[in-house]
Amino acid sequence: MSDFDTKLIEVITKLHIYASTPFGHSDRAKLDKEIVSLIADLVSMNAEKIEEEEQTSIDELDLSVRSKNLLFRGGVKTIGDLENATFDYILHCRNMGLKSAREIYTKLIEWKEKQKGIKK
Repeated sequence: MSDFDTKLIEVITKLHIYASTPFGHSDRAKLDKEIVSLIADLVSMNAEKIEEEEQTSIDELDLSVRSKNLLFRGGVKTIGDLENATFDYILHCRNMGLKSAREIYTKLIEWKEKQKGIKK
């Protein structure tokens, strides 16, 4: 289980306690602060994961040489660049055909699914 999963379970547990147990004002305030802190940690961990994925080179997608070179020429060098580019932009890169564009997006989807599988 990842650190993210552990923190998420901790937040859910504290929320359950929060919702099901009567507290005094000071106890509830303390639990409020703990929950807010844990959620902030989760948001930070998620942002770091997203940033890491966005900075990953398109080399990780295992594209054909042609598709990779077309992307590089179009200024798309990272997964984040590719995710931010519209399909129209990719399709209008010089010498880009529909077959290469399909390959690129298919490989991107496969890579994302693989990343989700690794994180489980």
